[in-house]
Amino acid sequence: MLAEVQATLHVESMNRVKGNIVPANDFAAVEAHFADGVKNPGWVDVRWSKPTGAALDKVVERLKALKLTIRNAPMGQTGCDDGACIFTGEPAVERILIGRAY
Repeated sequence: MLAEVQATLHVESMNRVKGNIVPANDFAAVEAHFADGVKNPGWVDVRWSKPTGAALDKVVERLKALKLTIRNAPMGQTGCDDGACIFTGEPAVERILIGRAY
Protein backbone atom coordinates (compact mmCIF):
# COMPACT_ATOMS: atom_id res chain seq x y z
CA MET A 1 0.00 0.00 0.00
CA LEU A 2 2.87 2.39 0.82
CA ALA A 3 4.42 1.86 -2.62
CA GLU A 4 1.08 2.70 -4.26
CA VAL A 5 0.72 5.92 -2.23
CA GLN A 6 4.32 6.89 -3.08
CA ALA A 7 3.76 6.25 -6.79
CA THR A 8 0.57 8.34 -6.75
CA LEU A 9 2.29 11.23 -4.95
CA HIS A 10 5.19 11.10 -7.41
CA VAL A 11 2.87 11.27 -10.43
CA GLU A 12 0.94 14.18 -8.90
CA SER A 13 4.13 16.08 -8.13
CA MET A 14 5.60 15.57 -11.61
CA ASN A 15 2.34 16.78 -13.18
CA ARG A 16 2.43 19.89 -10.98
CA VAL A 17 6.06 20.62 -11.93
CA LYS A 18 5.38 20.12 -15.65
CA GLY A 19 2.28 22.31 -15.36
CA ASN A 20 4.43 25.18 -14.05
CA ILE A 21 6.86 25.16 -17.00
CA VAL A 22 5.98 27.36 -19.97
CA PRO A 23 7.98 27.30 -23.24
CA ALA A 24 9.18 30.62 -24.69
CA ASN A 25 10.70 31.17 -28.13
CA ASP A 26 12.05 34.68 -27.59
CA PHE A 27 13.02 37.02 -24.79
CA ALA A 28 9.87 39.11 -25.24
CA ALA A 29 7.81 36.05 -24.26
CA VAL A 30 9.95 35.64 -21.12
CA GLU A 31 9.39 39.30 -20.21
CA ALA A 32 5.66 39.01 -20.83
CA HIS A 33 5.36 35.85 -18.73
CA PHE A 34 6.99 37.39 -15.68
CA ALA A 35 5.42 40.86 -16.14
CA ASP A 36 1.92 39.63 -15.37
CA GLY A 37 2.43 40.03 -11.62
CA VAL A 38 1.41 36.43 -10.97
CA LYS A 39 2.37 35.38 -7.45
CA ASN A 40 3.91 32.03 -8.49
CA PRO A 41 4.72 32.27 -12.20
CA GLY A 42 6.73 29.04 -12.33
CA TRP A 43 9.50 28.61 -14.87
CA VAL A 44 10.08 29.39 -18.53
CA ASP A 45 11.75 26.79 -20.78
CA VAL A 46 14.04 28.41 -23.37
CA ARG A 47 16.72 27.46 -25.89
CA TRP A 48 20.29 28.12 -24.76
CA SER A 49 23.65 28.22 -26.55
CA LYS A 50 25.86 28.23 -23.41
CA PRO A 51 27.47 31.62 -24.09
CA THR A 52 30.68 32.55 -22.29
CA GLY A 53 32.60 35.71 -21.47
CA ALA A 54 31.02 39.03 -22.39
CA ALA A 55 28.03 37.32 -24.03
CA LEU A 56 27.23 35.55 -20.76
CA ASP A 57 27.61 38.82 -18.85
CA LYS A 58 24.98 40.41 -21.11
CA VAL A 59 22.62 37.49 -20.48
CA VAL A 60 23.04 37.83 -16.72
CA GLU A 61 22.41 41.59 -16.90
CA ARG A 62 19.19 41.11 -18.90
CA LEU A 63 17.95 38.51 -16.44
CA LYS A 64 18.91 40.53 -13.36
CA ALA A 65 16.97 43.52 -14.69
CA LEU A 66 13.84 41.36 -14.46
CA LYS A 67 14.91 39.68 -11.19
CA LEU A 68 15.26 36.36 -13.02
CA THR A 69 17.93 33.68 -12.88
CA ILE A 70 18.80 30.50 -14.72
CA ARG A 71 17.39 27.82 -12.45
CA ASN A 72 18.67 24.64 -14.14
CA ALA A 73 19.21 22.63 -17.29
CA PRO A 74 16.97 19.56 -17.07
CA MET A 75 18.89 16.29 -16.99
CA GLY A 76 18.67 13.76 -19.77
CA GLN A 77 18.71 16.19 -22.67
CA THR A 78 19.97 14.58 -25.85
CA GLY A 79 20.37 17.86 -27.70
CA CYS A 80 18.12 20.71 -28.60
CA ASP A 81 15.50 20.92 -31.29
CA ASP A 82 16.19 23.28 -34.15
CA GLY A 83 16.24 26.83 -33.01
CA ALA A 84 18.34 29.69 -31.81
CA CYS A 85 19.31 30.78 -28.33
CA ILE A 86 16.91 33.50 -27.19
CA PHE A 87 19.82 35.54 -25.88
CA THR A 88 22.53 35.31 -28.55
CA GLY A 89 20.77 34.08 -31.67
CA GLU A 90 23.37 31.32 -32.02
CA PRO A 91 22.27 27.70 -32.52
CA ALA A 92 20.95 26.30 -29.24
CA VAL A 93 22.66 23.31 -27.67
CA GLU A 94 20.21 22.69 -24.81
CA ARG A 95 17.13 23.99 -23.07
CA ILE A 96 17.20 25.70 -19.67
CA LEU A 97 14.64 26.82 -17.13
CA ILE A 98 14.47 30.46 -16.06
CA GLY A 99 12.67 31.54 -12.91
CA ARG A 100 12.07 34.43 -10.57
CA ALA A 101 14.88 35.15 -8.11
CA TYR A 102 13.35 35.85 -4.72
